[in-house]
Amino acid sequence: MEPSSTPPPLPPSPSPAAPVPPATTAPDHVPPPAPAKQPEPNPFEGNYKLIKSENGQHYLKKIGVGLLARKIGDPNKAIIDLKYNKATDTYYAKISIGSRSKELRFKIGVIFDEDTIDGRHCKTVFTRKNSHILIQEQRWKGKLSIITYEFKGDKVFATLKADDVTATQVYQKLNKLTG
Repeated sequence: MEPSSTPPPLPPSPSPAAPVPPATTAPDHVPPPAPAKQPEPNPFEGNYKLIKSENGQHYLKKIGVGLLARKIGDPNKAIIDLKYNKATDTYYAKISIGSRSKELRFKIGVIFDEDTIDGRHCKTVFTRKNSHILIQEQRWKGKLSIITYEFKGDKVFATLKADDVTATQVYQKLNKLTG
């Protein structure tokens, strides 16, 4: 047998890849929608009880609270209930000292008339310094009082200033079940 002068045949070429079907506009499986994001709780809301006070009597004297009123209203029994209505962008505060209480409604940055629990008639405005600090300014009879409330976890640290007198208070958030 003579060797063949023609080369052996090439193996068959592989078939071209199967065409990729075009992408469809709707997948076969649609994942469920993401759960609705819960609104962030307002960091100021809560029911708070005064647990510590320093220099409070000097502050009350400086803002003009008489001796009898300072003795009757036991600041160690102070409770603040603070709520926020997102729909109206309004805060509601109820301040209770012993058997006396006052309620106020306010919007951040809006001046309003306040009759304080100690009997002063003030022009008051609340401002928000950042996400955890509220500042209350009270003006009456040419005087000014600035109260800074700093909310940290389950405590509120209040600094009360009138002229050269500063007092501090610490409030503890009450548990709704044991409050």
